[in-house]
Amino acid sequence: MLLNISRDLLSVYIESDRLEYAQDFGRWVEHAFLWMPYVEGIPQFVLNSVVLLSISVILNSGRCLEKPAFVFIANLAVSDLVMCLIQIITLLLRLQLQLCESRICRLQNCQIQLSLWTFSLSKSLLCTILITVDRYIYITKGIKYSLIVTKSWIVVGIAVSWLAPIGLGMTSFLIQDDHTRSETNCISTHLMPKLFVAFGISLIIIVLFSIYLLYGVILVKFYRQKKSLERAKSKSQSIRFKGFATDSQLLLTSSPSKSFPDLQNTWRNFKKKRISGEFNLIFQTLKKVCRFIHAAQYVIVLIAVFTIAWLPWLMVLYFDVFDENFKVFDRLCTNETRPLEGITSPIDLDLSNLQRNFQFVIANPQERIMMDVPNGADLPICTFIHQSLHSFMQDYRQLSAMLVGILNSILNPIIYAFWYPEFRDQCRNVSCPRYRVTFPIM
Repeated sequence: MLLNISRDLLSVYIESDRLEYAQDFGRWVEHAFLWMPYVEGIPQFVLNSVVLLSISVILNSGRCLEKPAFVFIANLAVSDLVMCLIQIITLLLRLQLQLCESRICRLQNCQIQLSLWTFSLSKSLLCTILITVDRYIYITKGIKYSLIVTKSWIVVGIAVSWLAPIGLGMTSFLIQDDHTRSETNCISTHLMPKLFVAFGISLIIIVLFSIYLLYGVILVKFYRQKKSLERAKSKSQSIRFKGFATDSQLLLTSSPSKSFPDLQNTWRNFKKKRISGEFNLIFQTLKKVCRFIHAAQYVIVLIAVFTIAWLPWLMVLYFDVFDENFKVFDRLCTNETRPLEGITSPIDLDLSNLQRNFQFVIANPQERIMMDVPNGADLPICTFIHQSLHSFMQDYRQLSAMLVGILNSILNPIIYAFWYPEFRDQCRNVSCPRYRVTFPIM
C-alpha cells in the first residue's frame, strides 16, 4: 500500500509549533555540524599544535622538564588533535549516511561513527581526569609530589588514558543492537544496549564528581589559608609549620608579599649557598601557600568550563533513556488505535526507512512523500509519528551536545597550558635567554 506522509498528516497528531521548532532546530544543528571542522576544528588544531611545538622547542633547547605536568599537557594536546581528525571522518560518514539506501549500510555507518565518538570523548575525559589528579597532588602535596608521581605512575596513567578509550570504542562497535527499529540517524541510546549507555552516563558522572571533589578540596584549603591571613590583619603573626625533623616558625602578615618582599632573590641566594634542611621546608611551605592563593581563580574557571562542556551531553543521554524506558510518545497516543491500513505483522517492516522519509518531510515542509509500506506491523499512525519525531529530535540534540562538548577541547590548551605559569615561564626562558624564572608558584 502507499502511505501519503505530508505536513498535513503530521499536524493532525503533533502541534504546529512543535513541528516548526523541530524543523528550525534540525536545520540549525545540521548547518552547525557541517561547519564544525572549520569553526571548531581549525582553532582546536592550531592551539594544540602550538602547545606540542612549544614543548618540543623547550626540550630541544636542552632544558629538562622534570615536572610530569608537561607530559600530561602534551598527552592532552595529542588527544585533542586526534579529535580534530575524528571530526572530519565523522562528518564524511554523516554525509555518506544520507546516500545509504540499504539498512545494513546505514547500520554499519552508524557503528563506525558511534565507536569513533566513544573513543574520542572517553579519551578526552580520561586525559582531563589524569591532569586533574596531577594538579591536585602538586598543589596539595607539594613537598611529597616527586615521591608520589613517579615515572612508572606516569607511564601507567598515559597507557590507561589511551588503552581504555580504545577498548570502549571497540566494544561500542561490537555490541550495537542489530534490530529492525534501527533509525537512519545515529543515536547512541537507540543503537547500543541500555547497560552500555548507563555505563557511559556513569563515566561522565564519575569524572564530573572527581573534578568537583578534587578542586573543591583545593578551594577549601585556599579559603582556610585566606582566613588565617585575614586574622593576622595589620599585626604580624607567627604560624607554626611542622617539619620532618623539627618545627619551624614562619612569620606572616596580612599580605604574603609584605612577609616576603624579595622572595625570588632570597630563594636564589639560598640555592647558591646550598642551604638546605628545615629552611628549605619553610620555603616549600610558602610555595604551597602561594599555590593555593593563585589556584583558586584558576579552579573556579576550570570547573565552570568543564561543566558547561559536558553537562549538556549527560542530560541528553539521561533524558533519552528516560523517554525510551517510559515510552513517553506512547502515552501521547493512548486514545489513538488506528493502525496503518493493510499492516498486520511486524516481521518485514523497515521502520528506519519510514522514519527517514518522515524526517525528510520535517526538514522540507513543502514536500510530500508517497511511501510504499510493506505488509509488516500492527503500528498505529500516531505512535509511529511520535517515535519518528523523538528520533529526529534526539539525533540533533546529541549533535548539539557534541558541538558544545568539543569546545572543551578548544579551551584545554588555554586552561591547562597557556594559563599554567611554569609553561609560560619555560616558553619565555627559551624565547628570551636573559629572562629566568627560578621560583615557580604553581
